[in-house]
Amino acid sequence: MKNTMDEGRLQIEVPSTHFLEEWLKIFTKIHVKHFRKEGFSKKAAETLTREFHKEWGVIRDLRIK
Repeated sequence: MKNTMDEGRLQIEVPSTHFLEEWLKIFTKIHVKHFRKEGFSKKAAETLTREFHKEWGVIRDLRIK
């Protein structure tokens, strides 16, 4: 790379399907905990986490074209 720093780059995304389920568990646990610290009930925190995940998915799915 030191000789090609000014050359163009190509970024390729290879989605991982085997880690998605585990990632969703981690994501949910962390965000429910965050919303609980903010003072929400467990049920409200779980609902907020689901809504946040939907909104975050819209942003995540945007691609630079």
